[in-house]
Amino acid sequence: MTDTDPPRPVITVKSVTVTRHPPAVETAPAPTGAPAVAGYTRTGPGPIASIRTRWTARPVGSITFVVDEVMGDNGTPVTSPPMSREAAIKLIDERAQAAHERYALLRSDLAWPTEEAAESAVEMPPVPPPVD
Repeated sequence: MTDTDPPRPVITVKSVTVTRHPPAVETAPAPTGAPAVAGYTRTGPGPIASIRTRWTARPVGSITFVVDEVMGDNGTPVTSPPMSREAAIKLIDERAQAAHERYALLRSDLAWPTEEAAESAVEMPPVPPPVD
């Protein structure tokens, strides 16, 4: 750099933390009708990916699994305690079903309000006529 060169802007790089899950342990094939747990994932309903919930089962031992529940694409996972393969599948399916039911109820309430909701609605005061 010489005395005639213009000053260069200072670039600051923020640190980035990368979290890696341990590699999946290969398990025996699942019985017919049941999904394989290693990598078993369900996603909740919703029109916006940033508020959608995702549940993923991952092995933490030879016969134990945990379920990571993540809200949105960049959310921090909430991890369940270790459980059996069947319990992990059941937990994911129950949480996904409950989320779908809540979403369906919300959609129906927005589209077709119940009579109770219409009765409890607050009436707005009359608007004064415009002044000409």
